[in-house]
Amino acid sequence: MGFLYAFHGRLNAAEIGVVCNVLGISMSFLTYKLFVFRTKGNWVKEYLRCYLVYGSVALIGVGLLWLFVDCVHIAYWLAQGLVIILTVIVSYFGHARFTFLH
Repeated sequence: MGFLYAFHGRLNAAEIGVVCNVLGISMSFLTYKLFVFRTKGNWVKEYLRCYLVYGSVALIGVGLLWLFVDCVHIAYWLAQGLVIILTVIVSYFGHARFTFLH
């Protein structure tokens, strides 16, 4: 939200969204690399793989949200909670088995 207020008028909403996603994914990458998986080297390769995992997880999340809300008729707030839980699990294993190989 702070980024929106800081750059409102200079960047449009889509540009702000892209910048925030790049910053968020980059911070997550650094946290995972340095503190969770503690891998050495392969910075560029792992960074690009990180984007593949997050992109895949985003698509899975959108698909599951559509499935739960429009097909199964689960309340949106409950569906979003289930999607968050599932995408966190998929994201962790995606990073553990693809992004940050030891």
